[in-house]
Amino acid sequence: MNQGMDEPGALQRLLFGSPFCERTDGFDPATAQLDGIIDALVEFLRLEHGSECPGFRQAEREIADVRAMPCDIDAAIFAKRALLLFGLWRDPAFGDRFKATDSALLADLRTRILPIAAPPFLNNLGQTPDSFVRLCAVIRTQWEGIEFKFART
Repeated sequence: MNQGMDEPGALQRLLFGSPFCERTDGFDPATAQLDGIIDALVEFLRLEHGSECPGFRQAEREIADVRAMPCDIDAAIFAKRALLLFGLWRDPAFGDRFKATDSALLADLRTRILPIAAPPFLNNLGQTPDSFVRLCAVIRTQWEGIEFKFART
């Protein structure tokens, strides 16, 4: 079953995959939808910053490299999911498209998960997308509802 991006659980499937019972020959149908949401992210950035902005043009080139990766290679899937998580963290307005379908997950990502997981990913220059996605998944599934206390410096 291939759910659309406007159906309940769409963000959950995009970020963490479809249930195993919905996969055929080991292929997750949600991975094919990652390119569509990446295209939506590029369009969002274009509208937000303008297509003549040098920063947008650089981001567009980098995102195009990730988007060009095939959806049947694990490393590419992690890179695309990390890009989506990064977009949700840096541009909260982009994530608003998921409020109707995944409001609880979106709120959890914004307030609890991404403030912990995204800064180390960025400090590492985005070199470990698999670790970033896995960390977000572990925090979401294994430590659900746990409030993290941050040390003040």
